[in-house]
Amino acid sequence: MEDNNTFSIIIQCIIWIISLFVIYAIYRSGISIWKSFNNVKYRYLVLMPVFILIQTLVLNNILFTSYINPLIYLFLIITLPQDIDRWFILIYSFVLGISLDILEGNIGLNASSLVFTAFITPYIQKITIPNKSIEEKDCLTLETLGIKTFTLFSFSIILINHLFFFSLENFNFSQKLHLLSQTISSSVVTYILILIMQIFSLKKKK
Repeated sequence: MEDNNTFSIIIQCIIWIISLFVIYAIYRSGISIWKSFNNVKYRYLVLMPVFILIQTLVLNNILFTSYINPLIYLFLIITLPQDIDRWFILIYSFVLGISLDILEGNIGLNASSLVFTAFITPYIQKITIPNKSIEEKDCLTLETLGIKTFTLFSFSIILINHLFFFSLENFNFSQKLHLLSQTISSSVVTYILILIMQIFSLKKKK
């Protein structure tokens, strides 16, 4: 019995490693195309299908525990510049969410949670990002914000989104402990995946 469990863990680790390489390959391909556009809105429109592919083809097909469900497409909402038009971020979030809902067979789950997240993001920016610490036109990445501010800002967005998402998905507040555990564990994994992407991007530039 122990041998079976050990074998299962090894297989799971291999799947994780392969998945990380696949995610990185898709991400790098998207970034290469992304750099060919000067307009930030066009850049994020190009990145949208990249993250939809990563979420639906890779992450949704990994056998995580019931407590872990990373939502890596939040990268797109987190890194948008502060001066981006409010109408753009709301419409962009809705299109991203509804695309995921169609592919995953959900009914407005991703769309509603992403629009909510997009709506509160400017307020989280004001709380977590020091005033005039960066140019408003800069994307909110690890490079521009630094590890401390990036972690505080991005994890706040991730945590709020996951709480809203899983509350809608479960629609059962009697299992508060499960909801809290699922929110925290999924948020941590999502943040780690996004941070890895950011670190790889920094190394590539150097």
